[in-house]
Amino acid sequence: MSSTDSSLRGAVCTNVPDCVNAVAVQTLEWYPGAGEYCPECGEALTLREPPQPEPVAPKSALMMRPAGMLAPRASAMSPRLHPVRRKARFLSPLGWFWIVAGAFIAIAGAVFAEHRVVAADAPAANVIAVCPIATAQQFAADLVRGYAGQSATPASRFVVAPSGACDVRFSTAAETPDAVVARDGLVAIVNPLNGVMRISEKQLRAIFSGTIRDWSMLGGPRGAIVPILPDPASDEARALASTLLYGLSIDPGVRRSGSSADVTRAVAGADRMSRGAIGLVVFSQAIPAKVVPLAYLPPPNELSIASRRYPYTFPIAVESASGRGAAAAAGLLDYARSTAGASIAVKNGLVPREGL
Repeated sequence: MSSTDSSLRGAVCTNVPDCVNAVAVQTLEWYPGAGEYCPECGEALTLREPPQPEPVAPKSALMMRPAGMLAPRASAMSPRLHPVRRKARFLSPLGWFWIVAGAFIAIAGAVFAEHRVVAADAPAANVIAVCPIATAQQFAADLVRGYAGQSATPASRFVVAPSGACDVRFSTAAETPDAVVARDGLVAIVNPLNGVMRISEKQLRAIFSGTIRDWSMLGGPRGAIVPILPDPASDEARALASTLLYGLSIDPGVRRSGSSADVTRAVAGADRMSRGAIGLVVFSQAIPAKVVPLAYLPPPNELSIASRRYPYTFPIAVESASGRGAAAAAGLLDYARSTAGASIAVKNGLVPREGL
């Protein structure tokens, strides 16, 4: 398709009521390949051809008369004008096509309008708000999909959002032991090409306080150390501040990079800065960087985190945060604590509550 054609063509998503583009009957850009799918829900689009111009009826001999010439008066006995009147009573095949197409469009518009009303009138009380922490966003989404797949509660009834009013809340501080569904660890990572094999807790604290700034001070080749931490407001940064970095004054030169996943991407890059970087992240999001064991401690892995032999771990708890939607919220909580929920935790790189 040429660029001219694609600018004229549009498409619609028919995934009603699960897609906002479909509910709004929004015309989307259509082009072969990735553009054939709705950017909101991933469903295939239905091509909407541009409207065709209305056929122009050919001018009759009467309409083409010279200006000033009067048309002959039609009489009942005028046989020459009778065929013209009889043909005007019947529609051409093209005319019937436009009538049928117009009726179909009107019916489709009415159906979409009905869906819009239903979506707009849906009571907020029917929606279960799930609020995950940054390190468990995918875990929360997978739990919702898994629970919806085995229950009568549709996935569309749940909204996974990190902020706002919550019916089900994830946290790193469990109010009760039963609320804990998984555990994660806090680990040091470096670039896969970095030759460092082990580092002590004292050296790690010196790096992030600004006392150690070059890899040669740790026995490696000369090169600036680039320390990176998650954003101070993140859950993992708060966990670090209460454990491994407790009471430490962080050097102003330490870089901040959003969540643990952002830190891992920065450390595992192929540029020069990444090769000299070191970060502190959660164990579940350390791949594809290289995890560096801490001296005199067991290497961080699923077994040492599950047994707590590796000391720098924290719980992931799921608790009810409101009385709204109690049945569905309680069902999701029970599912998170079940064997199926434990399998989803392992899939997300976490250690389930009962261990491995």
